[in-house]
Amino acid sequence: MNKYIAPWGKVLLLATSLLFYGGCGGSDGPPVSGTVVLDGQTIQNGVILFTPDLDAGNDGPMATVMIRDGRFSSGGADAPVVPGAHLARVLFPPQDGGGEETVDIEYEIHLNIPEGGQTDLTIDLSEGTRQN
Repeated sequence: MNKYIAPWGKVLLLATSLLFYGGCGGSDGPPVSGTVVLDGQTIQNGVILFTPDLDAGNDGPMATVMIRDGRFSSGGADAPVVPGAHLARVLFPPQDGGGEETVDIEYEIHLNIPEGGQTDLTIDLSEGTRQN
């Protein structure tokens, strides 16, 4: 039996643990939703880790938001995202089935979440940096 856990699975496990440790989401932050694209293609499934950017003066809890069927949305089962500057880490499986690539793809990108939130956010990973 193969006991290999893909890095994306580890992040999902960490995100689930953080959700139970820190609470079950709620309405403490503004709504943030939208899509993630890379080279014009929508990322269908993955996870976004929103980390407030301390260097830019933003402080608050980290939020984990799932990408499902090409869309993400904070709140509900996902943690709220605080407004301000963030370093977002996006992890997702290879979109073409992976071929021989079995490691999840990871990008980092700087984002600014407005005070009232944003419900039409498009995160364009071509503006970020691939980490692996």
